Amino acid sequence: MTRCLLPTLAARSLTCAAAQAQALQHSFIGQGVQDHFGYAVAGGGDHDLDGHDGLIVSAVFYLTQEGYVRVLSGRTGEVLYAIESEHRTAGFGSDVSGLGDVNSDGVEDLLIGACWDSVDVHYAGAVHVYSGRSGQPL
Repeated sequence: MTRCLLPTLAARSLTCAAAQAQALQHSFIGQGVQDHFGYAVAGGGDHDLDGHDGLIVSAVFYLTQEGYVRVLSGRTGEVLYAIESEHRTAGFGSDVSGLGDVNSDGVEDLLIGACWDSVDVHYAGAVHVYSGRSGQPL
C-alpha cells in the first residue's frame, strides 16, 4: 500500500511512501510558484497498462486559477500526461477521481471538477470527463 502525504495548500509537492517500510517511493513537484500541486489527489486506474495503479493529482491555482491535472505512473512516478484547463479562473482540478471505463477501451477514465468554470453561467462550475488512456475529453 502506498500512502501520499498531502501537502498544505501553499505547498508545491506531493510525497508517496510504502506503508510497510515508510521508504520514499516517489516525490512529485508542481510546475509553478503557489500552483497548489496536490490540491486534489486520487488513486487512478492502470493508465499505462503496466500492472500498477497510478495517481491523479491536481494544481488548482496554476496560472491564475486555470489549473492542471497530471496523471502519474504508479510504478515509475513519471508523468503520463497532463491536462490543462482552457478557461481562465476555472479552478480546474478542484476535485479529481477515477470514473471506471466509460468509453470501453480497457482503461479507467477520469472525472475532473472545475468549481469556478464559467462556460455558460458565471462561476457555475463544471465536471469534465477525460479518457484515461489518452487524456482527451470524452
